Amino acid sequence: MANIIDIPTHADTRGKLSVIEKMLPFDIKRVYWMHDMNDSPRGGHRHKITKQGLICVSGSCQVKVISNNQEQIFEMNQPDKCLYLAPEDWHELYDFSNNAVILLLASEHYDKNDYITEIA
Repeated sequence: MANIIDIPTHADTRGKLSVIEKMLPFDIKRVYWMHDMNDSPRGGHRHKITKQGLICVSGSCQVKVISNNQEQIFEMNQPDKCLYLAPEDWHELYDFSNNAVILLLASEHYDKNDYITEIA
């Protein structure tokens, strides 16, 4: 089930440095990001095996997650928070701010057969 992971952040007079290392319950095989989005929602699926970590590195968005007939809404607007998404977590991203950049870390390489578009 989806949950927020606090990313360790180190700050000094130069700024902040956030690091994800050995925090996610998977090895990262794919990294991708979304930017310059319009009002169209993204996601709208779940996976057979892929686990993901979602970080809003700039701006904000909403993430609706449905798992085990329970719906959660996560407001992602802090670059030191990571939303863990299990394969069974149906997720939809929406309400993007103009400057939103969404970084995703995935446990698997892209495979179109891993996507399930029914909420279940």
